[in-house]
Amino acid sequence: MTGYRTLHEAAPGGGGAGAAPLPAILCRVRHHRRPIIVGMGTKDRRHLALFAYYYPPLGGAGSQRALSFARHLPSLGWRVTVITPREGVYGRDGSLPAGDLPGVRVLRTGSLEPAALLRRLKGGAPSAVEGAGSYVEEAELGAFASAVRAVARKLLYFPDASGGWVRPAAAAAREVHAGDPFDAVLSSSPPVSAHLAARRFARPAGVPLVLDFRDLWEPAVEGAARASRLLGGLLESSAAVLTVSRGYAEWIGSRAGRPVAVVRNGFEPREPEPPPPGLPGEPFLLHAGTTYGARQDFGVLAGVLGEVRAAGGALHLRMPGRVDPSTRGRLAAAEASGAVRFEGFLPSDEIHRREAAAAAVVAFAWTGEGDDPI
Repeated sequence: MTGYRTLHEAAPGGGGAGAAPLPAILCRVRHHRRPIIVGMGTKDRRHLALFAYYYPPLGGAGSQRALSFARHLPSLGWRVTVITPREGVYGRDGSLPAGDLPGVRVLRTGSLEPAALLRRLKGGAPSAVEGAGSYVEEAELGAFASAVRAVARKLLYFPDASGGWVRPAAAAAREVHAGDPFDAVLSSSPPVSAHLAARRFARPAGVPLVLDFRDLWEPAVEGAARASRLLGGLLESSAAVLTVSRGYAEWIGSRAGRPVAVVRNGFEPREPEPPPPGLPGEPFLLHAGTTYGARQDFGVLAGVLGEVRAAGGALHLRMPGRVDPSTRGRLAAAEASGAVRFEGFLPSDEIHRREAAAAAVVAFAWTGEGDDPI
């Protein structure tokens, strides 16, 4: 996702303080003032704590963004200690590097994960093949059960279901810091619990905190008082804030009262993947990744594809990734006609192969004003 060029360059058209690339942000907020020496021994480099709930072997765009931060920052004079849960709740992607990289240490901590506990009680365990599973997909519960679970999450899980990771993650950072002090802390959300864990360590340790928002926090966007207060406290305690688009930066900046930097999602250069074996020869469009309910409108495309199918055409839309129950329900008729096919969670290398085989890769803009296309 966020590759070498994205880390070095400001977002086009951003302008001013909000356009600073990540290395400049970290250098500006760093705790100690010794010079950054690129390519020298480990003790000559700055030390960054990266709190990332989503990190390989977990899959998805969030993991790839954190992985790219960790992968490229050592070449810019930073050592990186990644703090991540030992057993995160999401689909596994065996095609991503999960171990230590040059200049990168991965520290896996305990966490209290209700979903993982329920999975164990049922006698199951996550695997790379099983990545779609109940960790990712919710529609298998049915509309009513999904609605009940959504209400339970709002009542019981605050700020999110990953709250059981906050204390172990902060404690792990403190232990490392005692022997090898951090110069800066970077946390990436969702989940917002990553920011809480980072703040729990950074504030008493006196280490500057940088918050990365890959997505806006939905409860705060909806104006929930408790979420809005928590978001305000996080922004106030941070030394810098970054996000993925100008629209997001404007929204967060209006609440932070200061500019928010834009570090866009990008990609890692790689050789083209061969088309996956076993896919039918029918032409298809591809939408890969998470869907966002009423914020995206798949209806027009699904309707056109339905007409194509009814007229004897074979073109259809494949949708690997997490499809939210609302979108799945609205596309039920299109799925029944064969115009849309849900594929569940797939490793990133499988996604790249489908991109190579697709007639086109499609993306959908938010329906709200002021947001960039995704």
